[in-house]
Formats: sequence, C-alpha cells, structure tokens
Amino acid sequence: MALVGEHCAETLPAAGIVQSPGAEPSWWRRGMNVATPGPVAGGMFLCGFLVETGLHASFGGVRPGWSWLAAALSWTWLTAMWCVWGLSRATDAAGNRRPLRWLGLVVVVAITELFLFVQVCSWVIYRRTGQFGGVDALDFAWHNVAEPEFWGYMASSELPTLWRFAAVAALIMLALPRLLRILSQSSWRITAGRRTWQMRIAVWLVAGMGCLLLGLSTGRELSRPRRELALSLLRYRTNPVVTCLSGIQEFWELKPISPCLVDANLVPLTEKPTDPPALKATPSVVMIAIESLRHDVIHQVHQGREVTPQINAIFKDGRHFTQAYAQSTHSDYSDVAVLCSLYPLRARRHHFYSRRDPWPVVRIYDALKPAGYATAHISSQNESWGGMDQLLASPNLDLLYDADHSHAAKLLSRRDTGLAYAIAAGQIRNGKLDDAHTVDVAIDWVRKQASAGKPFYLSMNLQYSHFPYELPATVAHPFQPCEIDFEASFIRYPEEKTEVVRNAYFNALHAADEEVGRLVRVLRELNRLDDTLLVIYGDNGESFHEHGAVTHAREPYEPAIHIACGMRAPGWVSPGTDDYPCELIDLPPTILGLLGLSRQPNFQGIDLFAHDRPAVDRRQIFLHVESALAQADAVVRAGRWKFMHDRRTGREYLFDLKTDPREVRNVASQELEWAAQLRETLAEWRNRQLAYYYYPFYYRKYYPPAPPGCSAQPAAPTTLVQRAESRDGR
Repeated sequence: MALVGEHCAETLPAAGIVQSPGAEPSWWRRGMNVATPGPVAGGMFLCGFLVETGLHASFGGVRPGWSWLAAALSWTWLTAMWCVWGLSRATDAAGNRRPLRWLGLVVVVAITELFLFVQVCSWVIYRRTGQFGGVDALDFAWHNVAEPEFWGYMASSELPTLWRFAAVAALIMLALPRLLRILSQSSWRITAGRRTWQMRIAVWLVAGMGCLLLGLSTGRELSRPRRELALSLLRYRTNPVVTCLSGIQEFWELKPISPCLVDANLVPLTEKPTDPPALKATPSVVMIAIESLRHDVIHQVHQGREVTPQINAIFKDGRHFTQAYAQSTHSDYSDVAVLCSLYPLRARRHHFYSRRDPWPVVRIYDALKPAGYATAHISSQNESWGGMDQLLASPNLDLLYDADHSHAAKLLSRRDTGLAYAIAAGQIRNGKLDDAHTVDVAIDWVRKQASAGKPFYLSMNLQYSHFPYELPATVAHPFQPCEIDFEASFIRYPEEKTEVVRNAYFNALHAADEEVGRLVRVLRELNRLDDTLLVIYGDNGESFHEHGAVTHAREPYEPAIHIACGMRAPGWVSPGTDDYPCELIDLPPTILGLLGLSRQPNFQGIDLFAHDRPAVDRRQIFLHVESALAQADAVVRAGRWKFMHDRRTGREYLFDLKTDPREVRNVASQELEWAAQLRETLAEWRNRQLAYYYYPFYYRKYYPPAPPGCSAQPAAPTTLVQRAESRDGR
C-alpha cells in the first residue's frame, strides 16, 4: 500500500519546485500555503486550536490572558501539525520497501496516539485539579502503572473517562493510517520552493517568539505576588504542552518522591473509631478563627486600653495556650488544616483543593454530626479562595455560609491587591462580608438550634483584622493615628508608618472582639454559654516589618505563625495558662476527647489533654508555607528550638526561642547537633507527607501518616481521672 500516489503535486523540498496547474491561487490559499502544508494539515491545526480554546471557555476558572493563550495554542498546534506531517512524509519516503514503510507507519501511529493520550489525560487532570498534568504527572504514572492500586483508583473514579478514551483511541488507531496517507498527499497545489519553506519556518518562529515575548512581559510585573501568580497561570493552566515544557527543568532538578512509608506504621482505612455510649451532657462547640490574631495581642494594653477585652475575659475564664502555632502563614493552608486536623503539605507545588481529591478527609463536624449535632460554618471570608470550600463541603455540614454563598453586600478594598487580583483573574467571584453581618447570621442560627433543644457545632471566621484593616464608618476607632493615607499594599508600606498601620490593626481587632462579645452575650442569654466549648484562635499571625516583612503569607517567623489560642469550657477544662506547645490541628482531637468521643484515625493532631501526649521535650510542631511570597518549612522542638528551611533561597535557620524570641541570631553554625537533628526530622516529615499524597497505594489503603515522634495508632481511651489531671495541669 503506497501512502502517496505518483500523482502527488507537491514534493519534498529537496525535489525542487513544482508548478501546480490552473488559475492563479487566491490570497487565502497563498497565505495558508505559507502556514500549513495542505488543507488536511490546516484542518488538523484549526481543529486542535478550536477544541482547546473551547475547553478553556467551557471549564472557566482561572486562566491566563487570552493573548498569551492564543499565541501558545497557535504555536503548539502548528508544531504538532508539522511534526505529524513530517513523520508521514518520512514514512512515505520508504517507497516500495514494505517492511520499512510499515515500521515507520507503526512509529507514527504510536507517537500520535501517545500525544493524544497525554493531551486527554492532562485535560482530565486540569478538570479535576485546576492545573494541567506535566512531567511530574508522567513520572507518577510511569512509576505506578504496574501497581494494582493505581488501576483500582482509575477504575473507581475515572472508569467512564477510560472507556471513552479507549473507544476514541481504537477508532483513531484504525483510521490513522488512512488519515496519514491523506495528510501526506494533501497540498495546496501551489509552488513550494525554497522561499516558501523559508517563510513557513519564519511563521513557526514568529508564533514561538510571540509566546516567549508575552511570557517575558508577564515576568516584568512589579508586584511579586501578582508576578508569581501570573507565571503560575502561564505554566500550569495554558495547555499540556506548555506545562510539560516548563516542568522539564524543575523535574530534573528535584529528587523523585520516595515511597518511604512503612505499612506497619500506618493505620488501615478499615479501622474505624469506636465511640462510647452517648453522654448525658452534650455541650455545644463554637470555634472562632480571627484573622491575623497574634499571640502577643492577648492582654495587651495600648494607649491605656485593652485591645481585645472580650477575648481576654474568655481566656481568663478558660485555658490560654501560650505556645500555639498555626500550620501556615496563609489562610488557604491554615484555615482548613484546623477543621480537618491535617497538615497542609500535599504536593511540592501549591495545592488547590478539589472535591475530587482522592485521599481521605474527616472534618470535625463529620465526627460530631452522627452524635446528634447541628452543624454550620459561617464565615466573613470568601471560602472559595484556594478552593477551601471544596474541602469544607460535606453531607455532614448543615450550613455553609460565606461571601460566595451570600447575597449580602461584599467588602473589597483596593489595597487588598491579592484578593482584588484573584477576582479580576476569575479565581473567585466576591470579596468579603462585614463581620457584623456574619455574627448576625450566626446568632440567628444559634437561636434556632437553642429553640430546638439541639447541641450544635459552629465554626466562624472573622475578617475585620485582614489588611488593610478597613472598618465601616459606624465602628469606633479608639487607637490613633490610624488613617492609612499613604501608599500601602499587602506586601509593602513605609517602615516609618508602621505605628499607624499597627493602630489600624488594633482597631480592627477591637471591632472583631466586640463582635465576639456580642455572640457570647447571646449564648449567655440563652443559658448556653457554660454548656459550650468555646475556642478562639488566630488563623495566622501578622508582621509589622519584623524580618523585613509586613502582613502575612511570608516565611514562618514568630510574628506570622505564633498565634493566640484559648478554650473556655467550664466543667471540662479548668482555667489557667498552659505553656505546652501546640498547633492548630490539635484542636479537633482535643475537642473530641473532651466530649468523650474516640480520636479519629484520620486526624494528625493530638489530644492536648490526653495522659499519653508527648512530653514537652519530645513535642514537635511542623509548619509549612507555599505562597506566592514564600516557600518554607519549619519544625519547633520543645517550644524552644526552631529549625527553618527556606526552600526558595536554600538557606537554613536555627533559633533558640528561649533566649532569642525575636529570632535575631541564627545559631545553625554553632548548635550543629541540634541543627542536624532537626534538619533530619523536618526532612522526614516532609518526605512522609509527599509520599502519602503522591502514591495511591498509600492513600487508598491507609490514613495519613503520624508526624515523626508520634504513634500512628489511635491513643487509648483516657480515663476520667487521667483527663481531669491533664485539664488541671497535673
């Protein structure tokens, strides 16, 4: 079977010039002759371009600019068209040498099928995760394709996609030889000489240079977070080819993720918590996250006035955890980590949550709903930031109310450039809610549950204290001066204006504190306050030019990661100050322990009041940051030694928080033993996290791994005597 008939009008460039008969070709034929070798090849280019453009339009979400997208898709499909056409012509060059021609045909079909397979799989990944699969995804598939768990996952979650692709692949395999023959024979019947080929090469180069120049123009964005976000969109949300090309260098530089977990140290998913009989008393649970609430704000008096008097009173009546840490310095990683009791580290790049994430998740309300609790999450925040709402959504959550699920007026400051840019880019749709409105909604919901006589779980997130700390005109501003009438943004403002910005921050916290007080007064009026476990904490801290940084989402230095945390629970927790080091993922297992419910094996935090909690000298806390401003990990041992690895610069830091709470002196070169020990511990924790979320044979069979230094097995039930001793600090 000859792929090309002897009557083909166009020959390879080496054959010279062929004059096609007939009338003078039209202008569009001459133009297409310069861009494509023939009508069939041109149709292939146009089809690929339109299909991917249509997919981008239909899937929506965050995408790069349309100018870049058009240039990148044009170059991608021009390249694919010329490659396939060139391979088909090379196969045809075998002439009558049948074995060589058939071998070439098999190679061309295999390469084309592989290209289409990668395209389809990468688009499926994009649909599931919001990012195209690149070289790392191919490496993952290569190392897992022989694993039964890999195909078990594909069969359970992607079976319709597999069947559709198998059918299309079979049709393509049957039709491709004929299509390649038509492709190699098809031409514009116009002279194709050396000048034509020079122009064709020039068109391809111009398309490639257009992509490069548009990408370089993005790199000139002055705002670092906007530049990082824009480059991320270009790399991972344009199309599969761009993602693969941009990931080649990163792939070779990074070490492969090792399957380092030991099955014997993991808890199988078949093991379920066994709850004791229903308790006679079932207290309600209220968890309030306050944006950027630093640890040193509690009991702070500024300009003769307490900054947070309502929260101070709550902490005096309850347990004040003085050594509490958020899991990250940015909300999308910290906020959901608390409610799920899971470390936020899931991938080497920033992870955007999706309802289709395959690994197991148990939120605190998933454990409380079966115990008879009404459940709600009411937030001033837009929970679609980073896809948080995708992870928060659960059949066990009765009400999810936030800025994206509300028709109330939204707040958006031009100074909050990150949020404004995300809305402009299409990442999220709305700003934030007024905290007063959020508390009104929460009060109405609490009254309904109290009338029904049901215990309830309520988590809240208040946002007044997020930069730029703008408040409604009717709210008091007791700390002066506080007007930010100078150039200021989330990532920079003049150092000499720090006190003005801090006053604005204190005013915002004072306003949020008033809203907390309003909710507490309603609980007291309903006679539910002393029958409620009330937890208040900061989702992250806030910097004011410490270590050259402002606001948050930066490296995990103490101002941005050491947060306020307290728990008021009369009859369950005795009042006092608690210096035991803790992290926010400890809150869900601690609350379940106070209620007498068994610890969830999916939780990575510990019960702070359990009799077998790690001793202080063995207590380790792990922190992870993956934002446009910073990439860093840290571990805190015994509340004293803090080792931090800045993955962006490669630098390592060791601080003795006991003698150097401001983290001024890096003693990594002096305390070599501590640095080596904590470096190894931090690397072990990071490797465990990445391995679990990378390999299906882990997350399809086991719960998430316990951090280094903790047992993977659920703690034995704590007796009432042991728990009372822990609550009383004995």
